[in-house]
Amino acid sequence: MTEKQQSKNDVATDEHDSVGDLTAQERSEALKLAQQLDVAHMDSIISYGADTQKNLIDFSQGVLDKVQSQDVGPIGDTLSELMTNLSQANPSELAPVKQGFFARLFKNMQKSIYELTAKYQKIGAQVDQVAGQLQHDQAELMSDNRMLDDLYSENMAFLQQLNVHIVGAEMKLTDIEKRELPTAQKRARESDDQLLAQKVQDLVPFQQRLEKRVHDLKLTR
Repeated sequence: MTEKQQSKNDVATDEHDSVGDLTAQERSEALKLAQQLDVAHMDSIISYGADTQKNLIDFSQGVLDKVQSQDVGPIGDTLSELMTNLSQANPSELAPVKQGFFARLFKNMQKSIYELTAKYQKIGAQVDQVAGQLQHDQAELMSDNRMLDDLYSENMAFLQQLNVHIVGAEMKLTDIEKRELPTAQKRARESDDQLLAQKVQDLVPFQQRLEKRVHDLKLTR
């Protein structure tokens, strides 16, 4: 087995940030991602997790666009309108009134039954209209809730994939710190081989850039 193959197969699998939230399959995926980070290819850091990061950013922007364009029903105004209509109803008007001589003589002092009927028919129609609007708003709210549930599930899936990439990168960082770098430094001290010294010089900036990449992924999360 070559040294490069050994390095890829022995990536550290210690506990890292968010690793406790990963399933066994996701931890295995994180390990595979860690093995793709190759000190001989600095570009492997730049592209690491970029697709997942972009997907999450695009998704977040899509949610904002949906919220901003959502036609939210004015439920508060509708309820206020309902209460205004109901306040116009005076049940005492419907109670039977004993009419005296003058009341019968001057009928215009009492609201006729026709006026009352017209008034309450108008109120009833207004209440029915408002009730219909509330039912429509209720249906819209239920639809919005279903949409939010779907968005939440989709968002969690993106975040979990981001966690997998973060854990994979942290596995690689631990491997560099505990195995690759100490081994390279030891071999460089024991030998005059410039290639071994160069490997140490390559590992240090690689480690620093990978730490910066993990920081960026965490900011996205």
